[in-house]
Amino acid sequence: MDLIRLDQSTFRADLDEIDRWLEQKGFHQRDRLRVYRANIAEMAQREQASHPGKVFAQVQSEGRLSEILTSYAEGIDLVDALTSLRKKQVTIPDGLLKRVLDGPSDASLEDQKSNRGRNAMFELLMGAMAAKQDLQPIFGQENPDVEFQFLGRRVLMECKRVLSEKKILDKISEAVHQLEKCVHPDNGDIGLVAISISRLAHQGNGYWDAPTVEIGRAFLSRALRHMVDDLNKHLSKLSFSHAAGVVFHVSSPLHVQSLGYTVASEGLVYPMNLAESDCLRSLAEILRL
Repeated sequence: MDLIRLDQSTFRADLDEIDRWLEQKGFHQRDRLRVYRANIAEMAQREQASHPGKVFAQVQSEGRLSEILTSYAEGIDLVDALTSLRKKQVTIPDGLLKRVLDGPSDASLEDQKSNRGRNAMFELLMGAMAAKQDLQPIFGQENPDVEFQFLGRRVLMECKRVLSEKKILDKISEAVHQLEKCVHPDNGDIGLVAISISRLAHQGNGYWDAPTVEIGRAFLSRALRHMVDDLNKHLSKLSFSHAAGVVFHVSSPLHVQSLGYTVASEGLVYPMNLAESDCLRSLAEILRL
């Protein structure tokens, strides 16, 4: 998958533009995105007076490092997703957008009672991934979370995030039961379960420090593959006619000396229905997984 690079020269302007767009849509509250915007503006101001390394050390001593890192990582993801969706003129339901902006601004404080916002953000990210490839996603009010057309077939996706590895199989089963309500395999529908394991890679309290982008992404790719290999003995026993495959996705803050703080993402498709392997392989290539 692509690296989402933080360009400080445009990032704050992009945040400002999205802030104005939210205002026009009637979102006036101090939500997560507005907190990220304020934090990043503060960091830019502080870095004008001191070296970034010293500023981050000060932030850590103040007990704010987790929220600041979250502001960068999720701020980048939100700007990228919303910008892509708006550019492709994809309709974002107000209800989904309201949920996306919900939740604690510090990712390390997220729990089962406050994960609604980041769950919705994962739906937004999956929709944006399709939009970037001109697949014109539709966000569902109920099931599925995301729908688009591929090779003349409907692709219906249910998106789930996990806060612990032991919940992965439960979340896959939950998503499949939801797909059973809307996927019609006899009509050529393709059902997909999208699972985000980002919280397992990034607890909100740190970042991966890598000498190059390639090394950072390779680490994420190995970690993702290792986790899926461990799950294989359980996944191979599952047979769901309504789910052709599982999309595993991971995103994490990354610090690269030449780039600063940015976000790296990796993904892979695990086929649940071997008869659809060729279609899933083509879809993975189009989505750049």
